[in-house]
This record gives sequence, structure tokens and C-alpha cells, in this order.
Amino acid sequence: MNLMTKTILLAEDEDEIREDLAFFLEYQDYNVLQARDGQEAYQCYLDNVVDLIITDIEMPRLNGLEFVANIRKEDQETPILIISGYSDKDKLLRAIKLNLVDYIIKPFTQKGIMKTVADIFLKQEADKKKEDKEVFSIKSYSFNFTSHLVSVEQKEYTLTHKQSEVLKLFVNNVNVVLSPIDIYYYLYPNYDKEYSNASIRNIIKRLRVIFPEGVIESIYSEGYRFNIDKL
Repeated sequence: MNLMTKTILLAEDEDEIREDLAFFLEYQDYNVLQARDGQEAYQCYLDNVVDLIITDIEMPRLNGLEFVANIRKEDQETPILIISGYSDKDKLLRAIKLNLVDYIIKPFTQKGIMKTVADIFLKQEADKKKEDKEVFSIKSYSFNFTSHLVSVEQKEYTLTHKQSEVLKLFVNNVNVVLSPIDIYYYLYPNYDKEYSNASIRNIIKRLRVIFPEGVIESIYSEGYRFNIDKL
């Protein structure tokens, strides 16, 4: 992991805490952008590309929760770490709804917050590698089974989770005949739902919209086959 590429936005109104924390982050080769209040932090976020936001809750002009809420209106991806005092427990409960990666209670140790930051970036790298493994291409089609998207010739189709899982099964078993019951129990491996052929037919019907006729073909009395020769 190349920490030199990581930019952290640090929002904290107490100068000593903010400057000390920025010093230790920069010592670890992070690029740190500092803000004294929520409004300044939000403008800094708009003006820069940041990889992580660390913010206090109690700040003037725009508090930490309002600052984070503004970001989450458009951005659900940038990780956000809250730092807070014990007296802010009620606000921390409200903050859970804002899709935070973690929170740290004051007073915190430098070692503790450095480990938390490093863990956040390590998880990002692991998630990225996992997502890369979930992307496949066959001829002009691109399949992203993490985001449940199929792309072809500047068109993009969004799938449900179940549709994405069935398509992934087909892509991993090209030209292999799969029975409806095999597909069904691939979706429900714990046998926690009674078999329904109709539900499989509905998924197949929706997937067929994406492909030319005959790509997902019915094999009489056997099941379905993903025939890439017809792509």
C-alpha cells in the first residue's frame, strides 16, 4: 500500500488536538488537509479529492454530524472516522445512520488512531482486490458482480442480487447445462426456502433481455445453458 497517495481531511476545532494529530499522520507519510470547523471542512472536501475524513462532532458553524450528512447526500463511498468525547454518546448513535467506518472516543492515543487509520486503508485495498476478482469480460460484455452491473456497447444494466448471482453461475459455467433446481439451491444453499421453478423462470426471463436471442437457451427437460457462441 502506497501511503503517499492517501489524503486525509482532518476536521477538529481544538487547535492543539488537530495539529498534533496532523503531525503524527504526516509522519506516517499521509497528506493531511486541516479544517477548524464543519463549514471549512465541507468546502475543503468539495475542493479536493480525499481518501479518508476524520472529524470531531462538536465544531462551530457546522457540527460534525451536519458536515457528514452533507457529504452522504452525494457520496456514500469516502470512509469517515468520527472522533468524539464520552458526552457525545447520543450523537454517536445518530451518526451510525451516516455510514461511518469507525469512531474513536477522546482521549485517544496516537498509536490507537494510527492503527485505526491504517486498518481502514488496508480494508480498502482488500475490498478493491476482491472487487477486481468479481469483474469478468466475455467478448463485448463486461460483468461486475460486486456492483451487479452488466455493460455492453455503452449500455449498462443493473441487476438485482439474485439475478447477478445466477448470471455469475452461468459465466462460471459457460456452455454447461444447469438445471432449475441446481440454480435454485445455488441461490439458497442452506435449503431455507422451498423450491420454486417459477422464481427461476422469472430471473431467466429478465436476464434474457440483456443478451441476443439464444444466448441463455432452454434445453428441453434439462435446464438452461449460457451459450457464448451466440454472443
